[in-house]
Amino acid sequence: MTRPWAFALQIGFFAGLIWGLAGCAAQFFGFTEVKASAWAGPWLDQKTEAAWQGTLAGLAGYIILSILASLVYAAVLRRAKGPWPGLAYGAAWYAVLFFMIGPAAGLPSWRGLSVHSLVSELCRFLLWGVFIGYSIAMEFTDERQREPGPG
Repeated sequence: MTRPWAFALQIGFFAGLIWGLAGCAAQFFGFTEVKASAWAGPWLDQKTEAAWQGTLAGLAGYIILSILASLVYAAVLRRAKGPWPGLAYGAAWYAVLFFMIGPAAGLPSWRGLSVHSLVSELCRFLLWGVFIGYSIAMEFTDERQREPGPG
């Protein structure tokens, strides 16, 4: 039997790594103005924030956020079935981080971001939430029985 907390830690780590790197790519290609270093919060000085160390610190901050989110999901919604709870979960985190506590935590204010950045970040958080939610649902519900069989 899978241990829920160890599994949630693993899912959170990979969610943070994968979707944190996706955020780095989105920022590099100009889809979003939110830099990876923003996820390290106000703990970085401006010199470090602009350097590669800031990007790594931001990626580590995003991984920590993802582990926290994964643990919360495992505690509250572990038995939720399908991708929809994960989609709603990602949307809720997006709303909390960008519209409620984001500026206090060092993220740029939503008022200062372009529509492209807001939409790109929303899409990233929706996919992030589905990754966390559906991965946990596949492990702790009978979702595998709903998958089509071979042939």
